[in-house]
Amino acid sequence: MKKALLTIHPAFTVGEIDPRMYGVFLENIGRCIYGGVYDPEHPSADEDGFRQDVIALMREMGCSCVRFPGGNAVSAYRWEDSVGPKEFRPTRLNVAFHSLEPHTFGLDEFVRWCRKIGAEPMLTFNLGTRGIEEAEALTEYCNFPGGTPMSDWRRSHGAAEPYNIKTWFLGNEMSGRWQMPGRDAADYAWVARESAKMVHAVSPGSELAICGLCGHFELLAPEDWLYQVLTRSYGFVEYVSVHRYLNNRITPAAFSPELEELDDYLAGVIAGCDYIAARQGNPRKMKICVDEWGVWRGIGTELRNGDKWECGAAKIEDSFSMSDALLSGGMLISLLSHSDRVKLACISEAVNAIAPIRAEKNGKAWRQTIWHPFALTARHARGTVLRQQLDSDRFTASDGGRELPAYYGVTVWNREKHEIVLIGLNRLMTEPLALEFRAEGMRLESVEEFQTMFHPDPEAVNSPEAESVSPTAGVGAAIAQGRLTVELPPASWNLIRLKITVG
Repeated sequence: MKKALLTIHPAFTVGEIDPRMYGVFLENIGRCIYGGVYDPEHPSADEDGFRQDVIALMREMGCSCVRFPGGNAVSAYRWEDSVGPKEFRPTRLNVAFHSLEPHTFGLDEFVRWCRKIGAEPMLTFNLGTRGIEEAEALTEYCNFPGGTPMSDWRRSHGAAEPYNIKTWFLGNEMSGRWQMPGRDAADYAWVARESAKMVHAVSPGSELAICGLCGHFELLAPEDWLYQVLTRSYGFVEYVSVHRYLNNRITPAAFSPELEELDDYLAGVIAGCDYIAARQGNPRKMKICVDEWGVWRGIGTELRNGDKWECGAAKIEDSFSMSDALLSGGMLISLLSHSDRVKLACISEAVNAIAPIRAEKNGKAWRQTIWHPFALTARHARGTVLRQQLDSDRFTASDGGRELPAYYGVTVWNREKHEIVLIGLNRLMTEPLALEFRAEGMRLESVEEFQTMFHPDPEAVNSPEAESVSPTAGVGAAIAQGRLTVELPPASWNLIRLKITVG
């Protein structure tokens, strides 16, 4: 049996986990909003038209924040169309996804929905067709107490108190050739920087994220997008936004180097930010937000429904397998492993479209396989990420390439609960892995919980009828002579909580 030895010490830390690491992304694509979050005709709909079964699963999942209204949908979005009496809201073209936007779920509904699921609302500015003036007006509508046209307009819609939106995104994927419309780097950097100045003036304490990378890492060449944007905006924004999707369709990505490549991607973005800061003599460390991440089995899938323009038609409703859960859980491990700089993350998307939750028309809402690693991690991975010393047997990647460690994981120290939480993958497809864990400078007292998620069929999926791919109580985790030993099932995601004392 292959083995892995994991050692930590409380003096050696990576960083504190920000609660906003457990966010989701919400936009009008397919049935994500219309038919997912919002469906006034559904039996579970509340007085706002929100599906209460979806709300229950979002709360159970531990979602801490939500980004809205896009995504690609934001770059031609007019937020003013989405407020006020619904009978006066126009239907417009959602050109990004060849569909219709009726605005019956708008800005005010979004804030109410976030409050019902217990999450922080976050907003994206349209810096495609619009720009600085819109950024100021939207900030004023949301955050100014009253006595101005925009703030009084909000009050007239029934929201006497400001929404106090803290986190704002300066457009979406503006470098992408698919963005309608996008901008070149110099043009975007200027409008984003000047918008940031206006937002900070209207709403001090706001945090802003500038569009960075949306999939590929090219940073330091002078002609590169991110180099130009950072050079012009460093010091005016708090975050660089990056997006990353992994494709599990061709080869099981959890068993290939894609997780290591995600680690390298994040490290490269951080290094690039620090390079710009050093050139400018700016001591402030730029934070990273990965405000779209996830598994997308059909990356590049056609999003048009022929020549039809309609609202709420099903699009990219991937059914996620056990191997997808490993990859999604592994991606979240990677993000947490960079918690010194990655301070915000949003799994994409919230409901139906490449989402952890599926919601059937006139039927039930149910958990996809990828829901479970997210929910358990959000529940228990709170506190400080510790540096790991890993000595692991290796295996040949599924693509026939490099040798990879059999264990891939993160270790979290929850000081308040006096706990160590191990979250990790056994990446051996057909063999168990013997894991030994040593905590120097700590005493392991007891195993509080051991959850493991595996299935003999890596392509097994959940359905409305049966959520058969889900975590179960693991067995055999034991502490002896100050060490934890446990056998992790083949191709499994695992969470182990240990009660500890320090010293």
